[in-house]
Amino acid sequence: MELVYPNKKQIMEFFRARSGFMKVHRIAELLVTPIRPNLQNEEIEHIKGFLHHLKAEGFLLIENEGQDIYHEGFSSTPDRVAKYFAQFEVQDYSDLTKRTDEELREIVRRNDNSNVPGSLYNRASQELELRHRDRVESFMRSQAETPARGKTVKSRYKNENIFIESRSQGHDEHLLIGKRDGSGDKAHVIVDKENGSLRLEDGRSEPTDIVPHIETTVTLPGGKKIVSTRGAMEVRSDLPKIEIEKVGFSKIVTTREGLAESFTLMIPVIIKNLSSRKILVRDIRLSLELPEGYQSHIFHDGINAPDGRYINAEEFLPGKFGFATNIKGREKGVNEQNAEYMTNKDKILAALGTAKIVFRISVEIVTLGDKISIEEAADLTAELLPQIKIGK
Repeated sequence: MELVYPNKKQIMEFFRARSGFMKVHRIAELLVTPIRPNLQNEEIEHIKGFLHHLKAEGFLLIENEGQDIYHEGFSSTPDRVAKYFAQFEVQDYSDLTKRTDEELREIVRRNDNSNVPGSLYNRASQELELRHRDRVESFMRSQAETPARGKTVKSRYKNENIFIESRSQGHDEHLLIGKRDGSGDKAHVIVDKENGSLRLEDGRSEPTDIVPHIETTVTLPGGKKIVSTRGAMEVRSDLPKIEIEKVGFSKIVTTREGLAESFTLMIPVIIKNLSSRKILVRDIRLSLELPEGYQSHIFHDGINAPDGRYINAEEFLPGKFGFATNIKGREKGVNEQNAEYMTNKDKILAALGTAKIVFRISVEIVTLGDKISIEEAADLTAELLPQIKIGK
């Protein structure tokens, strides 16, 4: 059974129905064990984080602050509960999508240092980030859809802090990224549309001095997508590190040509927190690139949780991801009359000489004052290809 991570609303309702100080461990027991026995440390830490946040917001009182989970206690009172909810009666913050950018920024300013999942600060920050990301992506899509026809096509996007200028020239997309503070600081990134690589113009500033992370997606003529990133891990040694361990391969059925018709992969992953702060890991996304003709789905996810997972300072979070893979069309029958299956099997056999098997994982990392995505890709070709096809 999966771990239980109560959200802020559930914890607040817990205190609205009770009075008197209760210790952290007892609070966690009452919240978790009705759903899942054997309380775990991850669940206690998750609840403890919300308790301290609600204390900072004035919803809870605290005793023996800073002691362990068996001595530190929390309580609330009817007048505190009433006062807390009264501040939201005038303004309805249930649907932040209806708020203007300026209103969202004002919410963030008023609720500084409260970046806890589900908090008003957190939701307003996410909404602002999503809007900014959507605008940038819309801008970049418009560039990709504009035919160059031998000429330089220029477009420009800006917000209150930075500008991005796109110049499409032949096979290259030139991105000029600069601050709007009058300093003249500007980075020049070149995206090669043929192979998806990122490079800097000689002598220019590193773009991560201006923006922390750049990611581009190039779709090749055959439909293959190449994602390239710059920043994050290259310039910040305190960011978490994703390590991919030895992959477990289990072949279920083999064709007469020695090709794995169906198989499973178990991919162990370790996320290490190298910083001196506790972090929240969430929104883990996975992909598995296989020879064309295979299809796969995730049947086991050992890390994702509805509200994310916490990793204490200088600790790590292990987990495994399981993929079930088979030749497309196999479910309709393994015989020569199944045209889809036969076509895809032939595609795989024909492409094995140049095929790649790549596992990609991206993770969103949240700390008290920062939020960033990191990613890792592992080329499993040399390890798995000899197991997928036995030479005959």
